[in-house]
Amino acid sequence: MAGLFGSLFGSKASRRGAGFAAVDRYCDVAGFSETEPVFYGHDASDCTLIEIEGVRTIMSGEEFETAIQIHFVGGVSQLLKRAGHSLTISYESSANIEDDLERFVGAQRRNSDLKQLGVEAVTDEGEAIIRRAARRERILMAVWTSPKAALAEEVKRERAENAERWRTMPPARNATPSQLALAALSGPHAAAVRKVVDALESSGLRVSVLGPDEDGRRRDLTEIRKAVLYHETPDGWSPFGPTERTYPGAKATMDDDTSELFSPPVAQQILSSGAIASANLRNIAMGGRNYAVVAVSVFPKILQHFNQLIASIVNHRAAGMPFRIAFHFEDIEGASGFGLRKVLAGLASWTSPTTKNLFQALRTLQEIHERDMDTVCKARIIATTWVEPGEPPEILEQRRSYLVRALMSWGDALVMEAPHNPMRALAETVPGMTMRAVVPPATLAPLSHAAAMLPFHRTAPIFSRGESVFLSTDGKLMPHEAFSADQNFWLSLIYATPGSGKSVLLNRLNYDFTAYSGGRRLPFISIIDVGVSSSGYIQVVKNALPEGRQHEAIYVRLENATHHAINPLDLGLGRRYPLPRESAFVENFLSTLFGLRGPGTELSEQLITRVISRLYKSKSDLEFTNAANAWQAGIEPELDRHAEELDLPLRDRTKWWQLVDGFMLAGKPMLAMRAQRYAMPRLEDVSAILSESMIREDFPPSSCRWRSGRSNAPSRSTRSFPTSRASILARHGSCRSTCRTWSSATRARRPTATTACSSWRPDRPSCPRSAGMPRKSGPWRFRPETSAGSMRRTGRRITTTLPRRPSVLPWTNTTSPAGPKASPGWCAPTLARAESGASRSSWSPSSSRTSRA
Repeated sequence: MAGLFGSLFGSKASRRGAGFAAVDRYCDVAGFSETEPVFYGHDASDCTLIEIEGVRTIMSGEEFETAIQIHFVGGVSQLLKRAGHSLTISYESSANIEDDLERFVGAQRRNSDLKQLGVEAVTDEGEAIIRRAARRERILMAVWTSPKAALAEEVKRERAENAERWRTMPPARNATPSQLALAALSGPHAAAVRKVVDALESSGLRVSVLGPDEDGRRRDLTEIRKAVLYHETPDGWSPFGPTERTYPGAKATMDDDTSELFSPPVAQQILSSGAIASANLRNIAMGGRNYAVVAVSVFPKILQHFNQLIASIVNHRAAGMPFRIAFHFEDIEGASGFGLRKVLAGLASWTSPTTKNLFQALRTLQEIHERDMDTVCKARIIATTWVEPGEPPEILEQRRSYLVRALMSWGDALVMEAPHNPMRALAETVPGMTMRAVVPPATLAPLSHAAAMLPFHRTAPIFSRGESVFLSTDGKLMPHEAFSADQNFWLSLIYATPGSGKSVLLNRLNYDFTAYSGGRRLPFISIIDVGVSSSGYIQVVKNALPEGRQHEAIYVRLENATHHAINPLDLGLGRRYPLPRESAFVENFLSTLFGLRGPGTELSEQLITRVISRLYKSKSDLEFTNAANAWQAGIEPELDRHAEELDLPLRDRTKWWQLVDGFMLAGKPMLAMRAQRYAMPRLEDVSAILSESMIREDFPPSSCRWRSGRSNAPSRSTRSFPTSRASILARHGSCRSTCRTWSSATRARRPTATTACSSWRPDRPSCPRSAGMPRKSGPWRFRPETSAGSMRRTGRRITTTLPRRPSVLPWTNTTSPAGPKASPGWCAPTLARAESGASRSSWSPSSSRTSRA
């Protein structure tokens, strides 16, 4: 008996002798294509391995069964009616998730290191939690096409040509044959694979054909080897091709065999370890695992869905039990498959009612098959379970009992052992390792009935990669990739009852996206939350950052205070002009603020668009004539100190944009952001733009009328900002007799000019003060002096403070030097604040094509 085991499975002392050769004969893989997802059997059969990830959407059991009956059975049934095609479908569940989990966790570690985040403890804890509960699921389908599917004449001719070429080569008895592919078989096999893939995808399943990747590695053959030698197969393993051996082997004897110059047979590369069977042939040890194989001898009376088998295993307290179950379907070789059985059953029908029932069943199946009502095929089911290295060997018998009990309760099937050839039975549980199954008894069954038992109704992951890793209810890895390129739109909605963990889930997604997304910089995430649930996530990220970067994560509870004021007209760092989305936001903001929404406001909306364009151009230092905000000493002493350290010019003519650019070139983005706050326009600048002559000429005063009767009209508190000339003109009409001049020695030592209506224009005849005022005859130049006046706007009232006892205003018509002078009491609502001692600059109250100080 020991000699028999040694010759069949190899002993420990003869792993490289008879045992090595004996084990590989249970593998039918003889070669593979270097470019196509096809490998070949010993008889030149073609095989392609397909991975099925599961259903793409949520489907009930009835919906899934309907989709399988209509699409899968309808597409595959014609293949199994013709000779030469067979299918093997397997489902495997185990706790060996190291390779799959390392692919995600490794990416998390690399991305967090790029961002300089110290989150190793969080990553390790997440990996440990997932490792305890995750399960490795694999659904594979092998599509075999034998030479029977091609024309016999072409197959015979090609085989003769291959044999002739093989005879011209030196003998290599233990090498991978290079003349295996049959061109006559490639067409039928490619058509069969395409039909199977289309049928699976039409059923709502996500599938992928396994083959050579970009590096030439064969993932299909790797999956076959991992099925029996998981712990001995690296993730990037690939077999050697016929001529890929770099260094020849040393010959032990002098003969004409050249096998040492070529790669060994693919079967030997796949089954490279010996196998040892137990004394009772119930178990077989191979690759560190100890396997137990069982087969279904009688199909279930009531066919049930595969998910019920999974539930049965869980109910038997064997949720952590690894197992693999394989379904084999092959053609019945025409009507001859029924003929002999029908004759024998007819001769014995008079002896027993049982054989009479068998005769009637065979006749019914033949009628179904011949009338094309369904496809009757040979179906076999075989399953295995195992113990991993380091687990107690006695657990195997317990797991075998759990597996047999679950299979028998799955529709009342009959399960038996496979003791006469355990190695062949183990090989038949692996799709693609054998062309046909012989250990489990065959059952004649309609394909539409047997398809309901297939393990297709499993949840497929939405993303193939991602920064977050979740688990399905069955423990399957479910990565989540935020803003994935697989999505056309990015909108996530989380809804649940109070206390269900919505905030916890959102914080988890935000943390994973912050720490584990690609790139060296932190992504920009803005959170608006009523409560404080996001404070913990932000604090974790802040503490994980280096000391010099902790300002990149901040949690602020907004208050209605000056130190939390926000400029809605601000733009991104360094941008003088708004992006389309920023321009749309500012337009919506101003339209809502002015109540310019609804029918009849089309012209007003055009005015807002024009104002926004002009506003940012006037504040940009890139324009030839501009009113960019000038730097002022003492506004932010810290910025002044850093500018002096960087040797940035700080003069009266220095613009804030110059400091922004200087800080950015020096690598100080935070200082640049703070300086840009003073370079951006503010709401009061909108009033100045509305007062420009181009705006007044292109838009009538009614285009900026506030609709006070509507609910969205600004309230009195909203109108506290400086109002525009056009809006005041629209509300008050022309300037009547409200312009007046007065001075009060008790309130101010300087004479003050006050106007109650800022709609004054020098060229308006109705203004009582327009007499003797300078007409609109050209640009005007304002000459600042040490005692120059200033202006203060409060609400609708504009107060201009003039120098003490001036004789005339410091205005001069540059077009006509001898132009008229103005009296001290004239009202100047457009006079800007002039700094004492400022340099000479041009200014015009009626033209926007000049600059002002």
